[in-house]
Amino acid sequence: MEIYLQNFIDEITVLLSDLEKNIFKFENDPKNNNQISEILRNLHTIKGASGIFDFKKVELLTHNIESIYNSLKTGKITYSVKIINLTFKFIDFINISLENNITDNELEKKKDDILQAIQEFVEIKISLKTENENGGIEQTFLIIFKPNADFEQRGVILENIIKATENIGTSSVFQKVNSAELIEKENKFYMFWNILLSTKSTEQDINDLFLFVIDEVEIIKIADKNLFEDTGFIDKISTEIENSNINNSSELNLFLNENNINIIQKKIEKNEKSKNTEKINTRDLIAHKTDTIRVSSKKLDELMNSISELISTKETIHLLAKESGNINLKDVSKKLERLSRDIQNNALDMRLIPIDSILGQFKKLIRELSQNLSKEIKFETDGTETELDKTIADGIIEPLLHIFRNSIDHGIELPEERLLNNKPKKGRIKFYASHSGNNVIIQIHDDGQGIDDDFIYNKAVEQHLITPNINLSKQEKIDLIFLPNFTTSSEVTNVSGRGIGMDIVRKKIQELNGEINIDSEKGLGTYVTIKLPLTLSIIDTLLVQINKKNYLIPRYIIYEINKLTISELNNIKNNVILKNKELLPIINLNKRFGNNKYPKKTINIITVTIQDKNYGLTVDKILGEYQAVIKPLGELFKNKNSFSGASILGDGSLALMIDTQKLIQKHNLKI
Repeated sequence: MEIYLQNFIDEITVLLSDLEKNIFKFENDPKNNNQISEILRNLHTIKGASGIFDFKKVELLTHNIESIYNSLKTGKITYSVKIINLTFKFIDFINISLENNITDNELEKKKDDILQAIQEFVEIKISLKTENENGGIEQTFLIIFKPNADFEQRGVILENIIKATENIGTSSVFQKVNSAELIEKENKFYMFWNILLSTKSTEQDINDLFLFVIDEVEIIKIADKNLFEDTGFIDKISTEIENSNINNSSELNLFLNENNINIIQKKIEKNEKSKNTEKINTRDLIAHKTDTIRVSSKKLDELMNSISELISTKETIHLLAKESGNINLKDVSKKLERLSRDIQNNALDMRLIPIDSILGQFKKLIRELSQNLSKEIKFETDGTETELDKTIADGIIEPLLHIFRNSIDHGIELPEERLLNNKPKKGRIKFYASHSGNNVIIQIHDDGQGIDDDFIYNKAVEQHLITPNINLSKQEKIDLIFLPNFTTSSEVTNVSGRGIGMDIVRKKIQELNGEINIDSEKGLGTYVTIKLPLTLSIIDTLLVQINKKNYLIPRYIIYEINKLTISELNNIKNNVILKNKELLPIINLNKRFGNNKYPKKTINIITVTIQDKNYGLTVDKILGEYQAVIKPLGELFKNKNSFSGASILGDGSLALMIDTQKLIQKHNLKI
């Protein structure tokens, strides 16, 4: 049952995400009745699913929130921001209910608080009868429900389904026993149910009642009227059902023809798509279950671990083939190379999720925080279909949280102040995302007051984070906000002032092998740019040798490779050379990683680009490209900040992954 309950929670999570998106769209266009219809569809499906799995509190609240939006649609009440706030409070309640980490008393109190708030807009409905959404037209249906053998173990509560049909109209329920042949051949439950139902609800409403057993039910519309008023017909069809002569639509059709009953007989399509809607609801997901499946992230992690081992094995075979000179072994090695690359790419694609899937929580944050700080903010997005590895998407949530909070608290001004500065009363925060080669670029722009670099510099001096009177460029002054414990707030609030903001942001992004850069113009706004790799566990690298030891450098940061003679290297002043008419800082890795011994004649200079600046790294040998499976470092290297991980090479030796960002930060601090 636990598995099926988890499936229910997953489905509800999808529905809640869809509901949130529609709420934001509605808030931007409150006069759009089509958007209200979308919200009502979401709510109705959530209510049906909650009833099936006995989440009574959720079912009751959903029913009453549904009443608010029905009243909005019919014009009985007018739009208010309070309705949006209440809906988000209701969504939070469902999330808390599903997490099951709250006592029943606390949950009951939260439910009562929401019901009390609902009373401001509509009369509370304790009955769960569906609102008349079909213009008062009564219809009669035959529902044939033949559940599979695992029916009782799936957590679906039959009593709730039966009660739900009674709540929306007049019904008669017939409990039958399946044939032994059907039980054995089609793996059916030993019992099945026929339900005669007359209702004013829509066909979609009936579909929703059977949401989680939709593949095991046949819904047939018999007439566009209430046949329970025709006692003769009801007696006849009830007798046939009791005698097991009507078990499917064909047998129903035969019964109607034999009795010369001229009634509309129509099988209801279970998964009919709503017109003029962009959303994919749960029924659509069920309809396409052969094309898509839900896989736990744990299983994907296990798959990636297996692929990591495959890649390590591939490198070993490649090395053996190279050393042996065996042509057949070389061919096998090439085939294994192609195969492992295909498997790796497919596995990585499976782990990708759209950025839009993590943005919902930030939309709510921006909305709530702007209200708390009495600011008006419009949040815009672009490129949210851009995909990220799930691990990176999860890791970027905390940095984005800090950035958005800073934009709202420090960036966007109060409406009165903006008007005085000839700005629109409503501030703007825009989120962009796009692919760039093997990276994802995220940019967050606000049109607030920007960063005063001199103010930042003076604050850093005042807080004893830097020594006074040092000469810094504008960008270097702005970058001081990344210093640990730096804050511009004079007092601690629940939003800022603790000095644990942007340094944590940079640290978290660097843990994801990413970069962050801030560009700002005083009075005009701030741009925060984040560069992230597509994946973390398997990286294309350049394998190099320094002092006869192996090291790895990520390929995506390498700009070019050149050579210097040892005499040229020894004559370098201030660790800088002139390259392509620009000064190129040189970081001597031979000196950094052990000693000053160089090859006899020349040394390789690998130019890498970090934060849009080029740096040269000295290495003795370039051994070639290497697809590295990166493993975390153990206790031995926990204080070695120059490395971010390690990989086992094909010959069993170890290669350390150079953390170029931390290396360059150390270099700049020395300067």
